[in-house]
Amino acid sequence: MTPKEKAQELYDSYFHIVADTPDPEWRAKQGVIITVTEVLTLVDNQMKGWLDTDIIEYWKQVARETEKL
Repeated sequence: MTPKEKAQELYDSYFHIVADTPDPEWRAKQGVIITVTEVLTLVDNQMKGWLDTDIIEYWKQVARETEKL
């Protein structure tokens, strides 16, 4: 799955949950950003530099694509 597709998938999942709240677009994006931050933290803590650059770059791209939604 491309970073753009993953960003859209996560956004859609969060949007469905917050659709009836004020400013659902912002809330959905914040949910994705929180998720990406957690994944990056987990990768950093668990992999400790072992072949994690591709994974980290993928999730950073997901965060960048989220900003474009």
